[in-house]
Amino acid sequence: MNAAKIFRKTLGIAVLGAAAAAVMTGCAGDEPKETTGYGALEDYTLLMDHFYRVVGTPEEMPYSEMCLYSIAGDDEHLLMETYESGGTDKEIKTEYVVPVSALEESLAAAKKYDMAGWDERDDCEGITGVFIVVKYREEDGSYVRVTSEHMPADNGKTAFNEVGNALSKYATDEYKK
Repeated sequence: MNAAKIFRKTLGIAVLGAAAAAVMTGCAGDEPKETTGYGALEDYTLLMDHFYRVVGTPEEMPYSEMCLYSIAGDDEHLLMETYESGGTDKEIKTEYVVPVSALEESLAAAKKYDMAGWDERDDCEGITGVFIVVKYREEDGSYVRVTSEHMPADNGKTAFNEVGNALSKYATDEYKK
């Protein structure tokens, strides 16, 4: 490669690098926006997952799932992906950009029923007909995962419903990506 081609290639990389830096910071010359909340997490970090499946049927079993993920650099919004299948239907994935309140409300429900403490409880039992999972990220980066196979008899189903309802109210056209 001759010197002119090497120079053009090097110049192109430098220009590309400068353009990418300008996009990441908003405008050339602006300081990068500092994020301290969920936007400081790595992009697409799982924050909340609610899975619901009908079980015990001879056919393919219908299910739905709602997942909340971080959006790097954005402290005010989260990515919500929903997955649905009627069992014999093809899975439908929909994406939403929702406010952080979707996570705050679903976490409040999980904490209201002390889902993190279900593993230590002796009064837990399973339910028939459905399989439900809730998984969420704690502040220290660890995850809590609970299922309908081991939930409190008195209010476990209510707890799962409240977490699911807190998320599903954001699965609307208003927030569709």
